[in-house]
Amino acid sequence: IYEKGGLKDQISEVQEELTNHSDEILYLKSENEKQRKEIEVLKSMVVGLAQRQESQANDITNSKSRSMKDNIVVSGFPEYENEKLAESVPKFIKEKMKINIAFDRIHRTGYVGKGRDTKSNPRVIIAHVVNPDSKDKLLSHVYSLNRDALKCEGNTIRITNQSPEEVRDQRQKLYHIKQQYAEKSVDCKIKNDKLVFSDSKAVYKDKVELPSADTIMSSLRDVKTQDKLAAITTT
Repeated sequence: IYEKGGLKDQISEVQEELTNHSDEILYLKSENEKQRKEIEVLKSMVVGLAQRQESQANDITNSKSRSMKDNIVVSGFPEYENEKLAESVPKFIKEKMKINIAFDRIHRTGYVGKGRDTKSNPRVIIAHVVNPDSKDKLLSHVYSLNRDALKCEGNTIRITNQSPEEVRDQRQKLYHIKQQYAEKSVDCKIKNDKLVFSDSKAVYKDKVELPSADTIMSSLRDVKTQDKLAAITTT
């Protein structure tokens, strides 16, 4: 037992190995805890960046909305060469709705392709109204009309408020929610970018939970994968 390499030495070696393993386990646990804390910090940073990005996107949308607040969009108005929109559009509005309105900036937007029939398929008109009150009066009158009430040379004319795409998407979403409440006999109206309940005057709010860092990072990985695939298909 006591000879060199005997049972005592073997037991000592085993004890020494156990001690070493125990130290390694404690070290690994310590490193694992450090990494876990670092990952939690990184996750909180990811969530913070996502919130900041959303806030910046909202700021951009609000800035767009302010720049468009006195603009209207006219769709379907027949298009001609050398046209004078600053005269023809107010004249049309005066004849159809008995409303005097003036624009300090008015132009068409969009690409004119070859062979395009600009009379039956004209480009959209963007117009900046001089007097905001006349714009409100115009839109209020338009919304009360039948869809086919505004006609010009066979074209149906649509006059709407100009707003950013993000606002239009939000309004479309609110229309869908409004229809769902209407099916339950709950009366509500859309005012600007909010859904307001007629009885309580309460404002509808989405039940939105803050996305987890894992969800955000997974979305980022999906976007990167799509970008790589797009790069492969275009080469």
